[in-house]
Amino acid sequence: MEKQYEALLNYICQNVEEENFNIVLKSFRDFIKNEFNSKTPLVFATIQTDDGNPIIRDFYNNKISGEYPDKVYQELMGALKTQHLHVDIEGDKYRFIDVGFNGSQNLFIVVNGEFSTQVFSQLENYIQSKFRSLLHIKELKRLQSLAHVDDVTGLYNQRKFKSDIEASIREYETLERSFSLIFIDIDYFKSINDGHGHLIGTSLLKQVAETIRSTVREDDLCYRYGGDEFVVLAPYSTLEDAKHIGERILKRVKSTIYKIEADLEINSKEDEDVQLSVSIGVANYPVNASSRNEIIGMADKMMYEAKKSGRGKVCVADS
Repeated sequence: MEKQYEALLNYICQNVEEENFNIVLKSFRDFIKNEFNSKTPLVFATIQTDDGNPIIRDFYNNKISGEYPDKVYQELMGALKTQHLHVDIEGDKYRFIDVGFNGSQNLFIVVNGEFSTQVFSQLENYIQSKFRSLLHIKELKRLQSLAHVDDVTGLYNQRKFKSDIEASIREYETLERSFSLIFIDIDYFKSINDGHGHLIGTSLLKQVAETIRSTVREDDLCYRYGGDEFVVLAPYSTLEDAKHIGERILKRVKSTIYKIEADLEINSKEDEDVQLSVSIGVANYPVNASSRNEIIGMADKMMYEAKKSGRGKVCVADS
């Protein structure tokens, strides 16, 4: 049995992708079934309710066909509800390993078979420590993702933008896949802020961000660059492709009715409709630039050309 436990450690360390709970659970289930001559372990999740009665469900939402008769399945659920973590059912021994919390759910792995107390204790401790590590990884990833998101619009932020440009340049150097930048600025936004206040301005930024996000292609990445400026990074695109994307954004913004909400503005009794326009600049890597700063500078320059030449239009760098 000790050798089987050591084999478990080696197997898990070599074959489990730590970022994925389902992969880890499946690895434990498969290994315990094969190495300990057990039925396939079940995974139960319990959720505490306000009245103190836990909701218990199968984590995978189904019994393992043929291995657990309804009577056994129901008795296992009942044992977990009453916190009887070692039970005998129809001559078979079942033990529950308390994995710990995944969000609001407390996970339990149900193991069937003969285990010495020492081996079961080691197995339980190892599984629990493994899942604590997984939760830590999940939390780190969550915090990392928040560091890349603009807290006003929900788009990616400037930090993420610069990182993605560097990655796109590296991809061009290895695979020769060009990409384009589309810079977008809301026309006369300062006068809106000055006239209606920053709460209204923030609300409109969110609405325009959603317009942009819902207009671009599935693979395009959207960022808030700062203030009322947005950027779209269009991978695998030519200047002509990016021009068409910019024109779609331009038309969509012009045709959208945006809301100035009454409860965000002093002395306003009802919502007000407003139409907006944007000025857009487009540049391509490597056609218009050979570095990160050059491609940003060129797309930004084209955007200001659009503003200088009357606003509400798309200006594209020379091919």
